[in-house]
Parts: sequence; structure tokens; C-alpha cells
Amino acid sequence: MAASGDEEVVGWLRAFSRPSSQQMLHEADRLIRQAKTQHGFAVVLMRISLSSDKYDIAVSQLAAIVLKQVVEASWDEDAKFVIAEGDKDVLRQGALQGMMTGTDEARRQYKEVVKVIVEEDWPARWGDLVPRLGEVIKSESNPRLLEGALLVLYQVMRKYENADKKGREMKNQLVVETFPVLLSFLGHLSGMSSAEASAVQKAVLKIFYSAVRYRLPPMLRDENILAPWLQRMVEIVRAPLPAGEPVDADLRKEWAPWKVKKWCFSIFYKIFQTYGDPVHAKKNKAKRKWARGFAKTYGVSLTQVALEVASGVQQGRYIPEMVSNKVLLYLGVAVRHSSTWVVLAPHAGDLIKSVLFPVAALSEDEHDLWETDPDEFIRVNYDILGEYYRLKSHAVQLISTLVELRSEVAFQPCLDLVIGTFNEQRARPDDEAVCRRFEGAMHVFGCLQEYFENNGDTFLDMVQRTIAEYIMPQFTSPRGYLAARATHVFAMYTELLTDRELVMAGVRGVLDNLSNTD
Repeated sequence: MAASGDEEVVGWLRAFSRPSSQQMLHEADRLIRQAKTQHGFAVVLMRISLSSDKYDIAVSQLAAIVLKQVVEASWDEDAKFVIAEGDKDVLRQGALQGMMTGTDEARRQYKEVVKVIVEEDWPARWGDLVPRLGEVIKSESNPRLLEGALLVLYQVMRKYENADKKGREMKNQLVVETFPVLLSFLGHLSGMSSAEASAVQKAVLKIFYSAVRYRLPPMLRDENILAPWLQRMVEIVRAPLPAGEPVDADLRKEWAPWKVKKWCFSIFYKIFQTYGDPVHAKKNKAKRKWARGFAKTYGVSLTQVALEVASGVQQGRYIPEMVSNKVLLYLGVAVRHSSTWVVLAPHAGDLIKSVLFPVAALSEDEHDLWETDPDEFIRVNYDILGEYYRLKSHAVQLISTLVELRSEVAFQPCLDLVIGTFNEQRARPDDEAVCRRFEGAMHVFGCLQEYFENNGDTFLDMVQRTIAEYIMPQFTSPRGYLAARATHVFAMYTELLTDRELVMAGVRGVLDNLSNTD
């Protein structure tokens, strides 16, 4: 297509995005579909998508979306229609520019474009990509351009996340070539306090996470190389937030300074859980030695950092769930190791009482969901597949881990809190706040089932008495969320109970609830 074709395509896109009639919409759609199999069309779309200053935003965004569709359908050499090699040369360079200078919406589309091109063409047909990105990272000072370049490098690293031997060799070489520059760059950014700098830090950490996700590169097994990376991440976690934190709850969760802290803990958890656990490396002497060294050398200091964040929850400071989730996952690993347990043990009681139990309680948002959409409430709270993403599930799982592995410190305080909350609800059954805490206490009691089962008949009488006195009466609670939790807890204990009359009474209660149309 000639340059005049740009304006023609702009007309189609404008008609498609703001049609004055159904006929105009259908005609624009037909012309766009037809053009998708014409050489040069993708290049025109790229020019339009990167000219948001020349065309209105709806047109440039739609051009980026259609470009993504064309690349996904026609880049592969086995496709029915294949983009011409000359066009591909232009698009490779344009994709890099789109990631660096495009609008947020255009960048979202170009991310998918880059993903396809990297998968098909790097390194064979796009061999200069990584050197070019390295030059940008070394010389550029504009945070947005830097973030775009780093996100392209992230797509390159992701290509070999879970690769075969040859792919792992490529990844390891990529780590050797880029990580010294990235570490130096991360250190430079640590002196900057802004949301823009945090976005760039986040992009660097995503590259690091991708590199270690499935296998630890040999270079990072050298503690002289790994230590500075972890130290930079600790500094990021401990750094105060920059000015400008959004008030809106949704924007707050997406704010880069919080997200970069989340990525730090994602990395701490991934390395500790996957490579720093001697149990996972018991068949390999060298890996086992490295794991033990990690737990002693880094695990202790990282556990201290995790406890600092947990204390913020205890003090009522706002910490997004995405950060708290990763902190609790990390602490779940720290419980298992003697070197990190020494740090965690003195705080275990406060952690259970002031952090985990409050998190386990039914939140106001969950209560509102029950009132407005009980079906969705049940789906969200009892969906096994969704447990990994719920802060409450992580809190209850950490309690379970503490009780199972460190019962001498955790069991009795945990049981006292459960029974204390049960008695509080019995004394104040109409207090909504108490009932929400009671729902959480039942959840915790349910997670203790495995511990009780592993201890034979030691706790059987107490368990059956607790089921009879506190759990089963909630089958008929006017608060449906309590009836739902009680039913779930009873189901968890059915195989442990030996009192036949108790079991039958519980089954009848569950059946009555199922037949209750209210």
C-alpha cells in the first residue's frame, strides 16, 4: 500500500469504531478483513497505531488491535497467508518502538505482537534485538522508554522459562549477558522514589523471576552474584512509598510501587520454596548443600523482612492482598526450616492472634457479597481452584502448617483462640462483627482436622464435643454464611467422628438445609 493508503485505512477504522449505521459498520469490517491478507497492510496499521498524536485515540488503538490479529494469524511460515519478509523487517523494529513509545493500550497489543515475533524469530532472524535493548538500558533515562525495552527483554526471557536443554543454554547465556547490566540499573533506580521508577524496577524483577521460575541459572548459584540481587530487593521492600498513592481501591492495587514489592516477595518465595528447601534437593548432594546454605545465609534475613511486612498488617496499615499473599506463602516455607524458625518462633503467637485470625475472619466485602449474591459467595469461598489467590486461604494454610510442624508453640494458642471465639459468639449471637469472626474461627477449626486425625484418639472427645456444641447448631443459623461454613466443617470431620448418633444428627441437619428453599 502507498502512503495514501494510510488515510484510506484510517477511514475504515474510524467507520468501524464510530459507525453511523449498521451498513457502515459491516462495510468497514469487510474491508478490514479483506485487507488482512494484503502485503503492506500490517505496516500501515503499525504506522497508524504509533501516530496517536495525528489520529484520534480510538483509531490508533483499533489499529494496534487489528495489527495484533494480523501478526498472530500471519507471522508463522505455515500460515495460509504469510506476511512478506520485507514487511516483517519493518514490523520487528516497529514492535520495539511500540513497546517503548506507544500509549498504554497500544503497548498491551504490542506486547502480544512482540511475544509472537520473539517466539518465531529470535534469535535467528532478530539477532540484534538483545544488543539493542542493552544499549537502550545503558543509555536511556526516560522511564517509559526503559520500561518498554525491559518488557521486550522479559518476553525474550519468557521464551525459555521451561525450555529443553538447548533452550536452557540459551537462557543461561542470556542471563550472563544481561544480568550484570540489570543489577547495576536496579541499583541506580533504588535511589529514585517515584511511581515511574517503580514501574521500571518491576520490569527488571519480572525478568529475574522468569529466569528463576523453573530452573536456577548456574550464574545465580554463585552467592557473590545472587546476594546483591536479594539485597536490592530487600531495599525495595523496605523503602517508603513515594508520594501519589491513589485513593481509589482498584487503582491502589495496580500502583507500581506496591506491585514491585509484590514481585520481590514472589522471588523470595520462589527461590526459597523451589531451590532453598533441602527436602526438594535430597537426591542431589550439591543442590542440597546450596539449599542449606541459602536457608541459613539468606532465609534468615528474608524472614525478618517478611515479619516486618506482617507487623504492618497487625498495626492496621494498608497492604494489598497481592503483597500479603506472597508474604504468607514465604512464611509458610520459613516455618519448615530450623534456621528460619528461630527467627519466626518468638513472633508465632502474635502472628496467629493479630494477623492470621483477623485475616481468616469473614470480611465486610465478603459479607456484602453474601447479602447481594449468595451463589457467587459460595463459588468464591469454596472453590478449590481459587484458593491459591485468596489471602484468607493462605492465612488458614499457614495456621495449619504452624500447628502441624510447630505444635509445641502454635497448637494450644490456636485452639484457645478458636474456642474463645466460639464462646464469644454463643454469648453475643446477634453481634455481626462477632459472627464474622466466628465464621473465620470455624474455618480455622476445619483446617485443624488433619492434625487431630494424625494424633489418633487423643483429641477425639474434645473434637466431637466441639462439633456438637458449636458447629452443628449453626446448621439452622439465620445467617446463611454461618450455616454454609458449619456444613463444610462438619463434612471435613465426618471420617474422624466415631459417635454414630452425632454423625446421623449432622447428616440430617445437612439434608434439612438442602431441602430448605429459603
